[in-house]
Amino acid sequence: MSGLIRAEIIKLIHRKLYWVLSIVLLALVGLLVFVMLVLPKLVPQDVQGLTLPAVSDVITLGAQQILGQSWFPLILAVVALGTDVSRTIWASSLTRDARRWAHLIARLLVFWPAVLLTSLVLVLVWTVAASILIGGPVGLGVAGWLALVWKAALIELAWVAIGLFAIAVFRSTGIAIGVALAFSFIEGLLTFWSVYRPISLSKASTSLLGGFGAAGSAPYRSLLGAGMSQFHAVVVLVGWAAVMLVGAWAGLRYRDP
Repeated sequence: MSGLIRAEIIKLIHRKLYWVLSIVLLALVGLLVFVMLVLPKLVPQDVQGLTLPAVSDVITLGAQQILGQSWFPLILAVVALGTDVSRTIWASSLTRDARRWAHLIARLLVFWPAVLLTSLVLVLVWTVAASILIGGPVGLGVAGWLALVWKAALIELAWVAIGLFAIAVFRSTGIAIGVALAFSFIEGLLTFWSVYRPISLSKASTSLLGGFGAAGSAPYRSLLGAGMSQFHAVVVLVGWAAVMLVGAWAGLRYRDP
């Protein structure tokens, strides 16, 4: 297992896709800073919808926007496993270690922390920018940041697991990425369906991080219902991750000759 993990770390460091996607995500954070923090200062104050967010909402706003970019963990997870299983490399990999679950867990233990660290660094970038542009401290404190870390970890774990499941089942990197991204879009729309809402991954993520602004308004509640409790949200996220990882293992186990 340790050898597999070391190999995946080396692959991650040398994988250009990881750095390119991280730069794209950083650019999106820069765009968010401009739209949410800079633009309200440049336009007339009477223009509706362009006001600076409340200090108490700043971190939650940034975290929800950054962690809501599900394409980032999905694509990385698919590519992490897809470079092997979509080619003949997979057969040679199994000759070195036939335990399919070990290959799966090794990639999870490398790419999940990488995705989490990238997201948290970008939340920190957003926080620093907000502190400068709003003109005052907007930090969470030690306890708040620790809470954000474990909440972000659960959210990213679920999406990484979905990406691993997609590639384990479809065995084609392009198809798996397309299916995973389509799922993330459709899953968000399904949140409006009351029957699906109790197990909605998107709603669980939003509820765990906490709402802001209009999240507690009557129109919002009428469309998406009341927010999940923290325990409910954790159960949903852990459940999604567990089911997807078991499904990924089954895909690796039973689709091989």
